[in-house]
Amino acid sequence: MNAYLNEYRARILAIRQELISKGREGNCIEIKNLLLNPAAQSKQFLSEFGQYCEKRQGEVGVRITQLTANKYHRL
Repeated sequence: MNAYLNEYRARILAIRQELISKGREGNCIEIKNLLLNPAAQSKQFLSEFGQYCEKRQGEVGVRITQLTANKYHRL
């Protein structure tokens, strides 16, 4: 049982360190979400970034050029 708890604690600390290295707070809720479902954050990011690209596409000719909008979509 102690070995299992030590391994679990090590995973928690690794996730926290990863979040801190990415410049995020690394609070208990973020750690819990990544511990239970590590792929969930990636899917959310891609969804949010897709919406951001659509927003930038709407600014073509007003604030940015089409070339800049294309770069967002390629990213």
